[in-house]
Amino acid sequence: MFRKLIPTLFLLALIPGAAAYNPSYSMRDLFISRCTGEIAAAGISRQSAADICACTFNQISSRYGSNWP
Repeated sequence: MFRKLIPTLFLLALIPGAAAYNPSYSMRDLFISRCTGEIAAAGISRQSAADICACTFNQISSRYGSNWP
């Protein structure tokens, strides 16, 4: 299940969304919010989903820095 989840999370990060309409949201907040909703819809608790999404964002950020949205 998680093997398919990581590419999905990465694609979510590339989709411009609420940040275009509300600049007070950081990319991290937007990513975690959208990601949590997607994972929770798959049946994982919202807290676990938020933890997974935060970890994913941190890993991608540490690897790619500012070279990704």
